[in-house]
Amino acid sequence: GYPSAAAALDACDPVRAHCAVLDIHIGEPDGFALRESLRALAPSLPVIFITGDDDPALVRRASVVGALTLLLKPVDADCLLALIDSIPVPPDAVR
Repeated sequence: GYPSAAAALDACDPVRAHCAVLDIHIGEPDGFALRESLRALAPSLPVIFITGDDDPALVRRASVVGALTLLLKPVDADCLLALIDSIPVPPDAVR
């Protein structure tokens, strides 16, 4: 995990990532802006959003930006891991 969107962009390699789990309210920039930055670097990177804010508008916005889903906190770890495990690995993935 990373404490901020900027830290995530500085430290991660989204091209090698299997997916990104992004908190919508990670700070500035928010999770949606981080999603756009990651999309520029790795267009096919699957994204799962999490939030503590039960707002239908956030669900719609997450869908519009192509997120796999939006999970509400507290996130069930088994559910999250099962969701991540269900994401197919692209045949050309770098391991």
